[in-house]
Amino acid sequence: MKLERRSHFLYLGISLIFLGVPFYWFAAGGPPLTAEQHVRILWGSLFIFVLPGLFWGEALGFRSRHFLEATALSFALTMTIEVFLLPVPFYLGARIGTWVMLLFSISAVGLFLSTLKIFRSGRSDFIFPSFALWKYPAPLNWSSMGILLVLILMAYGTYRWGTETVKDIAAEILLQAIFVRKYFGAPMVMDQLGLSPADFPPNLVQFWEYLLAAWARSVNLDPLPLIFRARFVIPVLGLSGLYLMTARIFIHRKKCEIIFWAVLMMCLGALIFVPPTRWAWIWVHLRAATIFMGSSHHGDSAMDILLALIIGLMIQAVRRFDWKNGLLVLGGMVATFLWHPREYVQTALYLGMLGLTLVLFPLRRRKAALTRWAAAFAVAVSFGIFYHFVLSPSVSMNWSAQNERRVKSGAVQLLLRPENLVGFRNIFNFPAKVSPVYISPPSSEPFLYKGWDISPFLVISAISALWLLFAGDKEERHLAYFYVLFWFLSLAWNFSLLVILYLTYSEFFVSTIRLLYIFSYLVIGAAFARFTRMIFAKCADHFSGMAAPLSIMLVLGLLLWLWWRSGMILAGTGTTIITLGFVFSIFFIPFTPWKRILREHRWPAPNVFSTVLGIFLLTLPLFSANYVRSLSDIFLRKRPAMDWWGKGNPLRVSGDLIGFIRSLPYSNILVDPLGGDVVSIYAPHDLVIVPAKTPLFAFANTYSQAKKMEHPLFKPMEKPYEIEDPQLMSYLKRHSVDYILLRGHYYNTLLDYFSRRQDLYRIVFQNSHDKEAVVRVL
Repeated sequence: MKLERRSHFLYLGISLIFLGVPFYWFAAGGPPLTAEQHVRILWGSLFIFVLPGLFWGEALGFRSRHFLEATALSFALTMTIEVFLLPVPFYLGARIGTWVMLLFSISAVGLFLSTLKIFRSGRSDFIFPSFALWKYPAPLNWSSMGILLVLILMAYGTYRWGTETVKDIAAEILLQAIFVRKYFGAPMVMDQLGLSPADFPPNLVQFWEYLLAAWARSVNLDPLPLIFRARFVIPVLGLSGLYLMTARIFIHRKKCEIIFWAVLMMCLGALIFVPPTRWAWIWVHLRAATIFMGSSHHGDSAMDILLALIIGLMIQAVRRFDWKNGLLVLGGMVATFLWHPREYVQTALYLGMLGLTLVLFPLRRRKAALTRWAAAFAVAVSFGIFYHFVLSPSVSMNWSAQNERRVKSGAVQLLLRPENLVGFRNIFNFPAKVSPVYISPPSSEPFLYKGWDISPFLVISAISALWLLFAGDKEERHLAYFYVLFWFLSLAWNFSLLVILYLTYSEFFVSTIRLLYIFSYLVIGAAFARFTRMIFAKCADHFSGMAAPLSIMLVLGLLLWLWWRSGMILAGTGTTIITLGFVFSIFFIPFTPWKRILREHRWPAPNVFSTVLGIFLLTLPLFSANYVRSLSDIFLRKRPAMDWWGKGNPLRVSGDLIGFIRSLPYSNILVDPLGGDVVSIYAPHDLVIVPAKTPLFAFANTYSQAKKMEHPLFKPMEKPYEIEDPQLMSYLKRHSVDYILLRGHYYNTLLDYFSRRQDLYRIVFQNSHDKEAVVRVL
């Protein structure tokens, strides 16, 4: 895109402002601000997630034609830069400020190079073509502005919602806050960055929590208020990644725009949570990870932000593999592993299944496509191989890893049984839960056959896939064949399911929508778009204007709603027919001269406005109640800022105790194992035992011992009890305890004990009004 001379200076001026303001806050120093600072939170998100990649995308010659595509590529480039900078502070033992300073420096270099490129060439191929929405060809200009408005509304709503309360997700948010606090305040020494001494996570660094800490540090803000509001980046980054994925599958720009609008309708209409479904409880608690408004918990954010983005980058590399696309795949996969290993394995599984699809699906240039796929696959799994052989031997195996190995062992024992080699099930009959108990021989029947899920979104996506296979164009058939093949192999054929279970992660089969939901959106969106265009094309032969086809779409939507309200009549019988259709399609497409049998249906180029309106009317009766709920949440639902520092804080401790904890040097603190005193969210201390208010299975045995009154100090009794001094001293020495926190009834029952042993302990903090005390172990 050719630029006027004044645009060069406009770019430089705006970029300096966007980069200079957070750098000023960062360099100014001083104590981090503890109050919510909305401008700082918003500005910091731009720096941490977008700006470095935006500058370098322009400098390296990336191309983009849509603002969401540019946002997704900028985020991918930013993550790549960030993961390559990550080892530096760990090697130096420095604090996170060093990493943030490096990121500012790299961003400044990118700004300089991109400005130099624009001034020399007089054109921009990445930033200006993407964000000058008013210069898009009509009607894409109005469509893109509408998409931008929807994303702003979703981000606005999720910002107002804030993250979950501690109760909402069983206190996992407290575990997240512990990691964020340690990354924010402690030196980057691996042994000090776990939940307890020398117990760092198997993925080495919790990358999402690390980014939250860096985000807070870049704008000199305490991380706790930021954690509460960080959720707003999910719809922006997640849906940008989904647009990139859509654009890499469907090359035609108008078609991509229409399908993405259909996806937005399914997200706001919460298609996945339309009953009957066993996943409705997720939306009740506002996590809603699969509709891109999930929580700030690292598992939800990985699903919402990373899955579609990494899939889009992989497809981009398979379409055209060069060093830039390979670098994005590598950086994205490393970031995904550090963010949440489950999503790393899931995206690798998708890429492996894409290779099988390329082998089976008829293609003109199959060899070239498979060569590019092999290169992308090698890059994608390279870090996993490096981790397995180099890094994993030094990582201690935690409770979940031990349980996972038991599941895999059970899968191997079931793998070669005759009933599993040849047995396949109805595609809606798949495992509801996986654990060592459920997958233990001699019988696999309860595990493989017990679960059924005839959710509307699964039924609609299955019908859509079959229809696209036999009535779609080449892109639609390719997507539908991948979806059918992946669904059948991952959930319906016993042998392939057990192989995938052994090679990947059992948690996929706890919530099946994790495997299918991303592609189901695009399959349904493509089917709705093609069906709407077909109705318009047929009506054009008999009627003029849009009234007739739009009326037909609304009537069909009402019929769909009536079928759903009647309990989805014949859905049970239909699932058998759909399953047979899946099996037939898997073998029919590769092994028959399908081009001679199947005619590729082409209609005139779609009108974006009328097609989107038609899809809206088709889905309106089914989604209307959820539309009302989503919009009321966005505009009416609001959580006030959490009182992290006063008496309304989630731990219900006094402000004086918070101040004392924050004043201590790095320490190892013993708290009640059955309580909720996760005081390490306020300062980067270690807790001997992360209390039972958090769902940490690694301490399950300790919790059980405490309930049985076998803990040497904390026993759930209201009256005073005897303490065995040698046993307690041995425990404190073994765990290198520096301080002991007493609260509630333990203040009454144990304070006198420590007061009488001044040679061994010293009471360094006491608040009789709130019944709080801290004891120093000498």
